[in-house]
Amino acid sequence: MIESYVICIIIAVLIKKYSLRYILKYWGTYIFICVEIFYVYMQISLFNGDYDLLKYEQYLKPLFILVLLVFVFKYNIYIQTIIASAFMAFGHILNYIVMKANNGYMPVFPTISKYTNFIKNDMSQISQQYNTYWVPGDSHTKLKFLSDIWDTGYCIMSLGDIFISIGAAIVLFYAIKKSKDFAVKIDMTKLLYNVISLRFIRLLSCKCSISLHKFLKNNNQKAYTKYLYNYSFKFFFSTLYDLLLIMTISYLSGVFKEAMIIMLASCVFRVLTGGIHMNALWKCAYIWLTMFLASGLITKKLALLNIQWHYILVPVVILLLVIILNYTEFRKHKITVIVLMTFVILYIIFSTKYYISIALTMGICIQMITLIPYGKKMFISISALLDKIFLHIKLKHFNNNLIKGENL
Repeated sequence: MIESYVICIIIAVLIKKYSLRYILKYWGTYIFICVEIFYVYMQISLFNGDYDLLKYEQYLKPLFILVLLVFVFKYNIYIQTIIASAFMAFGHILNYIVMKANNGYMPVFPTISKYTNFIKNDMSQISQQYNTYWVPGDSHTKLKFLSDIWDTGYCIMSLGDIFISIGAAIVLFYAIKKSKDFAVKIDMTKLLYNVISLRFIRLLSCKCSISLHKFLKNNNQKAYTKYLYNYSFKFFFSTLYDLLLIMTISYLSGVFKEAMIIMLASCVFRVLTGGIHMNALWKCAYIWLTMFLASGLITKKLALLNIQWHYILVPVVILLLVIILNYTEFRKHKITVIVLMTFVILYIIFSTKYYISIALTMGICIQMITLIPYGKKMFISISALLDKIFLHIKLKHFNNNLIKGENL
């Protein structure tokens, strides 16, 4: 379906000269984009031989169409949507007819996909294993011209699918056309600043703490209780955001396992030994993302080297243990740190999964950097640099608004 959207955008922008900037100012557009990104991810998974998402395909197809409603209600394109719905309904009828004629299954005739390696396994095996309605087409297929015969190399469509795609493209085309009339002036610099600085987490935490304070209000509550709630919510939401951000980016980068092990090792020893803290939520999020992602990529590359890593990693971990014990902020946890480090060393000695051993060492090393004086100075310098960059953006935004005001 994404190819129909691409053709639609080309026609709207290059031929009709409509602008995309107005539709991109509408928040619903990003819901649509997220759904399409997931569709692309599903296609990439199929290319890589991972067919697990096929069992959800029957639920995802309606979602890809329903998400277009964010444009229908926003831009009042009801008449155009009725026309688009007629195309979609006709497409579904064609698919129903051919599946009814072939015992409830959709015959598939791959051609280009065999050369692009999109279809790697036997279609019958895939259909049985993942309970899909696709079956390989053969000479006994009825109404072959309505089955999946239109092969693009990354997707095999039926004539009904093409009509459904045309209907979806009609909605998107008129949404782009009408978006200028419904455009709301948005300060993109301010919006970008608020998103990057995680201001939404502070606002969400504030609202949650006020609501909880009102809900639990009684005579025994202290005056500072609301601020305690606010801090708790802020910690929860920021931690959840950091975790989801790191998991998503590391997964897309192909270093999910490595990054998760590094993060786990670093966080466990951080709880036991302390370390420097940034003065803003967004700094924590993006600095840790950068460190865990970079360490994950390095770990993956190092694990491919034909080296007996336990001979190198054991002395490194022992050295890290000595440094951490010397600079730890919580002396009472020294025994716990020594015990955990001993388990790490034993794992490195006896394990043949070098990527885990390297990742554990990387995580401990990151924690060591947050403890030593030179590491703290480095984080303070990075923090100061980020403050200067954001101050420059805010001042530039203020000056631009001042100039616009004077012109008015």
